[in-house]
Amino acid sequence: MALTRPKIWDIDTSITAFNDPITVLNQSSAQANVDVGFLFNRASGSTANVALYWNESSQSFVTAYTSSAGYTNSNISISNYANLTTGNVSASSVVATTYYYTNGQTVGAGATNLNLYLNKATATSTANVLVDSVSTSGNSGVRWTITSVDNINNNVRMSEIVAVTNGTNVFYNEFAVLQSNITANVATFYSNIYNGSINLWALGGTSNVSVSVERESIGYGQTVGFLNSAGPPGPTGPAGPTGSVANTTSWIYTSNLTNATSTTTGALQVSGGAGIGGNVYIGGNVYVTSNATSGTTTRVEYNIPHPFMLMGAS
Repeated sequence: MALTRPKIWDIDTSITAFNDPITVLNQSSAQANVDVGFLFNRASGSTANVALYWNESSQSFVTAYTSSAGYTNSNISISNYANLTTGNVSASSVVATTYYYTNGQTVGAGATNLNLYLNKATATSTANVLVDSVSTSGNSGVRWTITSVDNINNNVRMSEIVAVTNGTNVFYNEFAVLQSNITANVATFYSNIYNGSINLWALGGTSNVSVSVERESIGYGQTVGFLNSAGPPGPTGPAGPTGSVANTTSWIYTSNLTNATSTTTGALQVSGGAGIGGNVYIGGNVYVTSNATSGTTTRVEYNIPHPFMLMGAS
């Protein structure tokens, strides 16, 4: 009797391990026109089979429920996509049609631009700190989930703030406040609109309060970035390289306390002239020097509410 080479599907085997480091499927095929992968039988078809395979039509790997039995070299018929549970996922981009909160609640594709951002800031008890900012353009409301930790007294506060805007004003409310110590002033918050942004500010109960926020913005436009430079000054940040300020519509603030003793010293140095259209308030001494040539007079006029006045011109 002639010997024939058995087909793999003719073999009833209990093999549970392969010694080959690489397993090749669809070997010797000269075309890439069929799906290639693994199909798992479940209860002989009474329960939907599942497949893990390369899908030629979508050019991607797929996990799916299927009515296919794998007996022929045909493409997999997808009944529904199957779940995939894994650890970390590294991807150059992610495309999804359904989104989920961490508690499993579905945020469908019909939801209105659910944009989630995370941010963290350090609040002090001496100045309001800009924790987060979202453009009013295309956004009618925002919700912040906030966790504040007083790093000095080890007190914790959690709450939510919702804010809506009509483009000119912002209306907000804080609720669901939970504190480890109900008598502790861990942090206080307020929201406003400035320079076309809905801003969230924090004032710490002590000089070192960590504030973490998760922002959910609602609207038809995409939000860009976290923070801007508008609003009251915050705590001193790390020193950056020497630069310049041009065409700004916001405040210019420096917490540097270096005194000026010449035109090239001090916290603010201006190489050229300075034209100021409003009041000038000076808390220290005023020094005036002149490089006047012959025939030029430098005059300083001042009015000081002091019982003794020394006036002069050169």
